[in-house]
Amino acid sequence: MYKYLFALMFFCAAPSALAASLASGGPVDITADQLDVHNAEGNAVFTGNVVVRQNTLTLTAPKLTVSYAKGGGDITQMQATGGATITRNTPGQAAEKATGSTATYNPSTQTLTMTDNVTLVRGPSTLSGDKLVYAIATGNAQVTSKGGPVKARFVPTGGKP
Repeated sequence: MYKYLFALMFFCAAPSALAASLASGGPVDITADQLDVHNAEGNAVFTGNVVVRQNTLTLTAPKLTVSYAKGGGDITQMQATGGATITRNTPGQAAEKATGSTATYNPSTQTLTMTDNVTLVRGPSTLSGDKLVYAIATGNAQVTSKGGPVKARFVPTGGKP
């Protein structure tokens, strides 16, 4: 039983790792086909082949909107839309991948939310639902599903899928 709870923590760590890294203040590299800055609205919009990298984490999406306090202040929200994928490839560990239609990070609440057909994969184990909400400060996560059950398949280390 404890092995399965431990596996669930790893699922939640895949998308939360990006949020935790962003919260740590480490450097974040963003590439895209285009960047439009809208100072009056307080946002910057990256479009086309957006790739966000930080250490072993990568987020890809067609569009990333970074909202900030007007006047060039702190970031208030980052939202990837059009199909967001977060991956973490740490040497010596199983690759982790989280996908959803959107991924929204809120620095003030330190919350990462992924929505619409959310799938988390770590090695052969999977977890899916409609929405994932991860609170970085507490480590608490909630996966919900409107159209049916939340589904999970845990494969113990050394087990067969």
